[in-house]
Amino acid sequence: MSTLPKSKTVLRPEWQRRRLTNWLREWEIARALRPRSPSVVAQPSPLSDAEEADRARLRGSVRPFDQDVTVGQVRLLPAELLRGTEELVLVYVLSDWEAGDVLVAKVSPFSEPATPGEWLTGFCEPLVRVLSLWNVVNLPPSALARSWIAVELSEKQQADAWAVFCHITTGVELPACLVEQVGPLIANPADPRVQYQGEQAAIMVAMQETATHQAARDDLAVIVALLGPMLRQSAAPPVLRFRERPHVVALRCGMPLAAATPGEQVSEVILWTPDSTAADLLPTPDAEHAVPMLYARLITPIQPLSTGLYAAWDLVGEVPCVRGRTSFLLLERATGDSLGEGEVTHEGGRAELREGDWSRLRAHVHDTSGLALVIVCPHADEA
Repeated sequence: MSTLPKSKTVLRPEWQRRRLTNWLREWEIARALRPRSPSVVAQPSPLSDAEEADRARLRGSVRPFDQDVTVGQVRLLPAELLRGTEELVLVYVLSDWEAGDVLVAKVSPFSEPATPGEWLTGFCEPLVRVLSLWNVVNLPPSALARSWIAVELSEKQQADAWAVFCHITTGVELPACLVEQVGPLIANPADPRVQYQGEQAAIMVAMQETATHQAARDDLAVIVALLGPMLRQSAAPPVLRFRERPHVVALRCGMPLAAATPGEQVSEVILWTPDSTAADLLPTPDAEHAVPMLYARLITPIQPLSTGLYAAWDLVGEVPCVRGRTSFLLLERATGDSLGEGEVTHEGGRAELREGDWSRLRAHVHDTSGLALVIVCPHADEA
């Protein structure tokens, strides 16, 4: 008679059972306090002059935003970024990220870590006890600057938070000293922590979408304010919009400049908002310009280097919204593909290509007219 294999029961350590019990108690309390049915929000009636004045005085009593965003901060987000949730949301600035964005992790609403991706900070205050390092999104710094610093982590705490983040995202071994500072594994798909993670992730995704749209609107306002006189003189609207992504804008700089001399190596200059992509900047049939374009004159030919300076251009004409040091992409106009990236230096007068795909740059060595320098337009507090 055959025998069935013996089942193995894995017992959780006592500290994990205690931690999970405490977390489940908080979860049940939070669920019990939720409204049983969504409340119907009536459309607000217009405010009277007296009510508007009261609201303005109230806004004046609120502490100004802490606009200097740096790694290690836990920041309290304003209600304008949190559509659809009544939860008080704090995020931890985990790292600088691509395209100038920052990576942020949500702070858990509970005082116990629920999973191995949640970590006890060591703070006693309930609202900043646990970081959900599995629940991260990237945000434009301009959106995050409209929030308040709640607390800042020490260098040791930052290193520990990064170690937990790397453990949960790449699988590297968690340092032994942190093992009992994170939550237990989820072994059952019916575990209520699965529902909890879905709800918490939805808050961050909705907040990221709101912040991205808000940053795009703000960047457009900055461009219009800085380039207003030029826009009024242009015979064709230089602001480009894209049907696929209506919140993304790019700007071709129509400026009354003399045309390039025959045979001169020049490239068009485009200003764009930080959330655009190379594909968004493809020329469109209705985007022809009735005025000469701002352009870049090649001064250092494209070089087949693996490191160092690939090429350099003089930006012909003043670029009003580029000051100091900022970045740009080198775009192939025919395909919209990015071939490299670099820095705009010397008070916005010179563009230096520092990184690129040589296999694709080779085709433009003798003719750069098919290229566009796509400059990231800085925010108002940077301009």
